Amino acid sequence: MKLKSTFVLSAALLCGGMVNTLPCAAQAVTEQTLNQAEKELRGADGDVRYSLTRLDDGKYSIVLSVVADDKDTELMRILNSGKPVNVSALSGKLFGTRVVDKQKLRGTVVAKLQSDSMDLERVAQIAAAGGETLRLGAEGFALVQFPTGSDKVMPGLDAMLAQYGGNEVVAENTVIAPVSTPAVTPEPAVKEKQPEQPKPVLQGTPFKLKNENGLFKVEGTKVETTGSVNGNMLRVQESLLRTRECKTAAMNMSTGGLYIYSSNGYCTTSGLPKSLIDVLRTLNVPNSNISEVALSESNKWVVIYEKSGYKTSAGLPKSLLERLAECNAQRHHFKSIVLLDDGTWVVVTNKGYWCEGEAVTAFLKEASDKSGGIQAVHVTPAGSMLAVCKRGVVCNNVPATVTQALKILEFEPKVVKFTDDGRYIITDGKSKVEYNL
Repeated sequence: MKLKSTFVLSAALLCGGMVNTLPCAAQAVTEQTLNQAEKELRGADGDVRYSLTRLDDGKYSIVLSVVADDKDTELMRILNSGKPVNVSALSGKLFGTRVVDKQKLRGTVVAKLQSDSMDLERVAQIAAAGGETLRLGAEGFALVQFPTGSDKVMPGLDAMLAQYGGNEVVAENTVIAPVSTPAVTPEPAVKEKQPEQPKPVLQGTPFKLKNENGLFKVEGTKVETTGSVNGNMLRVQESLLRTRECKTAAMNMSTGGLYIYSSNGYCTTSGLPKSLIDVLRTLNVPNSNISEVALSESNKWVVIYEKSGYKTSAGLPKSLLERLAECNAQRHHFKSIVLLDDGTWVVVTNKGYWCEGEAVTAFLKEASDKSGGIQAVHVTPAGSMLAVCKRGVVCNNVPATVTQALKILEFEPKVVKFTDDGRYIITDGKSKVEYNL
């Protein structure tokens, strides 16, 4: 299984997990993702990542994601105690948190902890705090330590703060006195709307190859990519390392994604719509089966369950909804769904395929003429298109990382999902998986 060994995290710290948002009493969390390199803290009994979130009232909250094995360790005792969890450095307590969500996935526990709201000055003070270990503790329990590998206890927090407008870097060990009134975040300047630029046309290189294991052929055009631009699939990557199986997946460049394993097991990154998470949870029951998920760049979604059941988000094209309803009424077995924000869509069932969008319509006709009936389709916002057909795989400007993975694949692909920067998940539609996230 090929897997990038370098973990890339965001300075907004995309705390991947099995839920999409963290509840904050009487306050809504502003959805904002800021990409900047930062550091993951690994301890003996688990890993911890943290993010800075600006709330609607202009204040801030620090959120921690803790990933640990479900064993009888001091870390798990703290998470299960029901007591407030304190975050501290050698010099003393930094802030308190509460466990706002906890999920278990095959022996792995993912817990989300969130601090109370705090003003800009308090966050700056925490960002400046020195220390070689970040410590989690609760009343009556021993401290659990996470080495920082830095002279700051929360390296990267000052960079996150700067992204939110706290541009003055506070000197290390500076003590900031509490203020009587909360800091006011200035209104962002209104930018003049620029005319929309046309999408660049990808210039692909023609290729034709046979799978090295003699399983299928691959042909079409491919493009070189610059590599992964963010680490928003880290949580899924970590989970795949543990489950080692995948049936289908969905991902985008803006937020992250999810994967499905076994009948209805799932893992998601943070930031996905609550409505989508709610559907996955509802279907995560005995005798239920999730077979396909489609996710657009703006996080519109379709979930296929059983053989012909489906759930959708709001705002989908009327033509797509009508096609889904018609296939459901005729008891077609859904096999593949594509959903783009520009109105392009594809529905593949055991009875054929339907699509909307000039480019994808032309591509699928050519692909089926070359290699037989369409079995599965994937299309990206930049125009990369891939079709799994009865007699092979046909590509149109597909990232070279994907075509190389197909070349050495040890099973026949049934599901191929990828992003424009070249990350991918390829499965046999049951459990076998090859991925690079």
